[in-house]
Amino acid sequence: MIKNILFDIGNVMVDYDWRGNLIFNIGLTPEVTDQMGEALFLNSFMDEVDRSLLTEEQIAETIVKSRPEIDPQVIRECLARTHEGLNEYPESAPLVRDLKAQGFKVYYLSNYATDNFEMALRDFAFLKEVDGGVVSCDIHVVKPEPGIYTTILDRYGLKAEECLFFDDRLNNVEAAKRLGFHTWLVETKPAIASIRRGLKYFGIQTSV
Repeated sequence: MIKNILFDIGNVMVDYDWRGNLIFNIGLTPEVTDQMGEALFLNSFMDEVDRSLLTEEQIAETIVKSRPEIDPQVIRECLARTHEGLNEYPESAPLVRDLKAQGFKVYYLSNYATDNFEMALRDFAFLKEVDGGVVSCDIHVVKPEPGIYTTILDRYGLKAEECLFFDDRLNNVEAAKRLGFHTWLVETKPAIASIRRGLKYFGIQTSV
């Protein structure tokens, strides 16, 4: 029986539009946006950012050295303003409240850098509604590494077979499934349509 609902944050409970942020908020050209995407957002380096073992300046220096064709100041500005590409879906907080009213415990389980998560705690309403959660920056372990999943189980006394986990990355979902979690891959934007399908698949109805 499913007793606990676990949500990733980016592209699940909030929209994560890094490309739009770079073009429309920061004002980069499409060419430079593509370069920044390859340098930071479209590879495993972002996981190391979310592991939060390096300072922002150390991260910037690493990218500057590896991508000399990109203006160093652009790299630093993009890193400092990544949070501007994150916007909470309006259904997220009501969904959490609805699930809790039905008796489920609701948690977040996400890869997140320290500075960005501090802003998320301030800005995202759904994080004020959940029963708890684990983020990579706090434990320096990222999905899909097993340790982040076992941490949330141990921290809250949960059983994997009683948890339903929603994430937008297949490798994260597969890692959770190997540990015994029920899982659902979120594949649409806005995410609520896919979340509804996943909840319904597991016999959970929502009015949101």
